[in-house]
Amino acid sequence: MDESLRQAVENGNIDALYASIRDDPYVLEKIDQIPFVDTPLHIAASAGHTHFAIEIMSLKPSFGRKLNPDGFSPVDLALQNGHYMTVRRLIELDGELLRVQGRERITPLHFVAEKDNIDLLDEFLLACPTSIQDLTIRRETAVHIAVRNSRFEAFRVLLEWLEWEGQEEILKWKDEEGNNVLHVAAYTNQPKIAQLLIRKIDINAMNLEGLTPLDLVLGLPSDLDTRKIKDILLHKKAKRASSLPNVTTREHVLKFKFSCLERWARFIFRMQKALVAHDRREILVVVAVLIATTTYQAALQPPSRLLQDQAQAQAQVQAQAQPSDNTTYAREEIPDVVAVNAISLMTFTVFNTAAFCVSIGMLGVFSLFVPYNSLLTWSLFFLYISYALATGILSDTANNIALSVNFSFFMVLLAVYVTSARGLHKVARGIKARRCKAALRTLKSVRF
Repeated sequence: MDESLRQAVENGNIDALYASIRDDPYVLEKIDQIPFVDTPLHIAASAGHTHFAIEIMSLKPSFGRKLNPDGFSPVDLALQNGHYMTVRRLIELDGELLRVQGRERITPLHFVAEKDNIDLLDEFLLACPTSIQDLTIRRETAVHIAVRNSRFEAFRVLLEWLEWEGQEEILKWKDEEGNNVLHVAAYTNQPKIAQLLIRKIDINAMNLEGLTPLDLVLGLPSDLDTRKIKDILLHKKAKRASSLPNVTTREHVLKFKFSCLERWARFIFRMQKALVAHDRREILVVVAVLIATTTYQAALQPPSRLLQDQAQAQAQVQAQAQPSDNTTYAREEIPDVVAVNAISLMTFTVFNTAAFCVSIGMLGVFSLFVPYNSLLTWSLFFLYISYALATGILSDTANNIALSVNFSFFMVLLAVYVTSARGLHKVARGIKARRCKAALRTLKSVRF
């Protein structure tokens, strides 16, 4: 680094910075070309020169994601040196800086979780919600780190955030040793954390060593007071691995046969997984909404020609039922006209309703990936009920009413499926109870 630029950075002198740029317009570009280097932003962040750091970040945003030779980003250095105002200002400019993984793939969120800095933890989660998904080289989440270091307040904040965001599945994620956060709470003897986790995680889940949380507690040194956490686990019917079904061989797992319902559940979840791509999902949602809107409007206002023909034909039938001396009809033709019009209207209704149902069904499936999906799902269901009623009211044809009833029944099944979809796989696997669960658990732990 140029000596004049280094002095400007160390003193936090913005005027001197631009003097260096005037002398050499490529001075910052030359630094950026070095893969691992202490950039001016690293030095300013480490020293707590907030305004200078913001100026550098504005001129060269790429410095914010660059690591120095020690594997630290500018935000990492500011955190390590306690310059929290600098950290806050940097993440205001770019919240994604919180996802920069430095040495050992540790992020700023991992760091504050380990240090139990509650204020910054809250701010980081708000600035970059997706940072909660980042893993270290040991496959640890921020929750793992908080529990492993006995940071109860940090754990509580993370737990409340996951509950609020509907991401409690992260609590079940396992580190490189197969331990979820309940395992970590067990071998670190933390009953308060275990009490909060037992209803959210499989209490008998096994790690790669084949140990359950109860096994880990019973394996702790005898001089530790483990009565509280042991009572908590036993009260929830926790078991040792030796008491669980013993399905350990690879051959047993590969030969395991799933029932029809289990295969259907697996197909549904694979289909959902294929649809979760962000860009693909957005396009399909827009198309589904347009189709639902168009078909609903068409149901309320069918083609006028069909309705006019139907009305005229019905009027002729009524007139034929009460003939006068001055009216003559071709009695044999009128029933045919009525039948043709009824078939046309029925055909239109069938295809329009099918298109509406498919679009609503797609929206119901996509609702699985948003918060409060049950409310959205039932809103879609009620929308279809109104559609079915409108179709039946606008048409006097009994067949149309029957069609609406049939599709309503279909939508009931769809609503029940969507609202319970998160547990569908567990229900399916529960058909073969412990045998199936043990096989799937072993499938994850067996190394091929």
